[in-house]
Amino acid sequence: MPTMAMEVCTTGYKFTGKERDTESCAPGTCLDNFGARFDASSMGRFMSPDWSAKVTPVPYAKLSDPQSLNLYAYVRNSPMSRFDPNGHIDCSGTNAQGVGCQAIAKWNTDHGIIPTAKKSDFPGVPVKLPNGKTVPDPHSPTGVMMAPSSDVSDVAAAGKKTKDVVDALNAVGPATAAAALAVALGTNVGTGGKFDDQRMGPQTDVLNGGSGFQQLPQFRDVSNFNVGLFSQQAGMTLEETLQTAGEFARHFSSNYSPDQPYGLESQTADFIRIGYHAGETAF
Repeated sequence: MPTMAMEVCTTGYKFTGKERDTESCAPGTCLDNFGARFDASSMGRFMSPDWSAKVTPVPYAKLSDPQSLNLYAYVRNSPMSRFDPNGHIDCSGTNAQGVGCQAIAKWNTDHGIIPTAKKSDFPGVPVKLPNGKTVPDPHSPTGVMMAPSSDVSDVAAAGKKTKDVVDALNAVGPATAAAALAVALGTNVGTGGKFDDQRMGPQTDVLNGGSGFQQLPQFRDVSNFNVGLFSQQAGMTLEETLQTAGEFARHFSSNYSPDQPYGLESQTADFIRIGYHAGETAF
């Protein structure tokens, strides 16, 4: 009987920038840690079924889409057009459990706003930097930048972690590192990403035009601030940050302005710069 060869695993970040778990190697496969579950890239599927904090028979499934009923599949078997940030299918993941998101959910409940409503007017709280200062914002009714949560240190921390991953992957090859950076930008500060505070809902809604997002336009400025902060901590230059933000806007946002520098509205570009400079001075 033929024997299956043991795959050689090395410590590092592999498929979509996820860490390859050297302790989970078995004959023929090594597993990539997505947080909620482990994925076997050699098999093209997760090793355990999807799950949710609230018990439900088929988590995150859409009954009109048979592919979503497969709880072991990776992004409905469409890895060229979709990505999975944390091991859940069509889920905003830890975003829903964060302090800010919990505050929005409570506000919506208290004010009779259903989860599927297209807009919430939750006012938020002033953002405070590590030095205790707020960020001036002429577009805010309070005069300072507001957000679902006052603390943006998690944005900076995610950017620093991304830099560590990208630096490690540069040893594998610049193309691999660039791909990991692009995925990290998209899942964290891209349209519907973890730190895109102006949109609530599964990021996969980007693929159908964002029709499922709950909009919070009052947090537009902090969302762009987060783009600058994350990118600076991830090791990008300001020029690279603005260029990349323009490309993301061109593909995924209705706010793309081709007649403006970088394709960004001045308000958008201004707060990306403010966030970037905050990363240089306050974190």
